[in-house]
Amino acid sequence: MKEFLEGLFAYDRAVNEKMIAAIMANSSKVDQRTLQLIGHIVSVHQIWNSRMLQTEFAADTWAIPNLITLQDNNNNNTLSSLDIIAKNDLSATFTYKNTSGAEFTNTYTDVLYHIINHSNYHRGQINSRLSQSDIQPVVTDYIAYKRQVVSE
Repeated sequence: MKEFLEGLFAYDRAVNEKMIAAIMANSSKVDQRTLQLIGHIVSVHQIWNSRMLQTEFAADTWAIPNLITLQDNNNNNTLSSLDIIAKNDLSATFTYKNTSGAEFTNTYTDVLYHIINHSNYHRGQINSRLSQSDIQPVVTDYIAYKRQVVSE
């Protein structure tokens, strides 16, 4: 399971990098909502990492991001998630509070998978918005990523 999750987070980082690059290359055509969505992906990943690490991190998850900072945060998120994967029993549970202060308990595996699933959902929204702005959507399919990694 650890190896599989490590691969998912490598994929997540790579496709986020491609999305950020596409947005930067077409900044004059990209609307505010698209910027909010890519920022949301990265900031929510940071929040979930902080919950798993039992540290405090608060962010406006819908703020317009600085794209250069976003690239760094995307990379740091992946490194943090990989560290969490390496150092924890993934079937173990941990307790955290959501943004409303309600307390929940989940396994590391469930939360790590949630991060990937959440990101995919919003990347689909971004690609739809890119298409509507006459920008080539980014190929984000996991299998396309795997084909590329295997061929390198």
